[in-house]
Amino acid sequence: MVKQLAARVTRLESFRRYRDEQDYDKSTEMREQLVREIISPAPSNRKMQMGTAFHTIIAQPEKFLKTSTYTYPDKEYQGEYSRYETDGFVFPDHVIEAAKRHVDYDAVFELPTYKFYNIDDTEILITGTCDHLRGTKLTDFKTRWFEGQQWGVWDDNNLRETYEASYQWRFYCDMFGADEFQYMVFAMRDRDPIELVKIKTDIVCTPYRTMRRDIDDLLYDFLHFVRVHELEPHLQRTDRELRILEEAFV
Repeated sequence: MVKQLAARVTRLESFRRYRDEQDYDKSTEMREQLVREIISPAPSNRKMQMGTAFHTIIAQPEKFLKTSTYTYPDKEYQGEYSRYETDGFVFPDHVIEAAKRHVDYDAVFELPTYKFYNIDDTEILITGTCDHLRGTKLTDFKTRWFEGQQWGVWDDNNLRETYEASYQWRFYCDMFGADEFQYMVFAMRDRDPIELVKIKTDIVCTPYRTMRRDIDDLLYDFLHFVRVHELEPHLQRTDRELRILEEAFV
């Protein structure tokens, strides 16, 4: 009998980072955290919430634009203050306007997808959501939050290697049949107001001949990890999951 499991692309990328980690102590910590996350997913932290808010605004900026009028002290004229707001987070208008200049709005945003992969005696339902799709080109919006002068985060070679090693783009290219996957990275500071420090748009990944074999190898390793740690009960898929995904394409 074929077993049925489900996992999101983000979960598989977390596993991939653990699998590829060379430092023993760090690997042990990552393994323990991954097991905890599968058993009982932790609530999103502030930076994750801000990233989600930014994604939401970028997809439909006109929906979240707020404008207020105010009177200058001791002046007879009024001014306007514009900003973008959602889920309790406020982004200055110049931050969103700068980001919008890099976004192609003749596209589909926040598109869910799924695909079945058969590994050994198990059928795994992989699900995910693409930030931006136009034709056969995918774009993922990344926010990176850092404090003070952590400019090491922006070592171009390190940043490029980080995203090129990811299996997120591999899965999405395979699931959508895409020809290209672009990472659009926005570096920000959590200040009042939120600051946009830098935008990086030149990390572009493309499918390669053995990509599907690499994906299957990762899924095989993930399945072994799940079995060793007895996590299968926590990765059961439901008819509701598949129904929601199918309805998204109607």
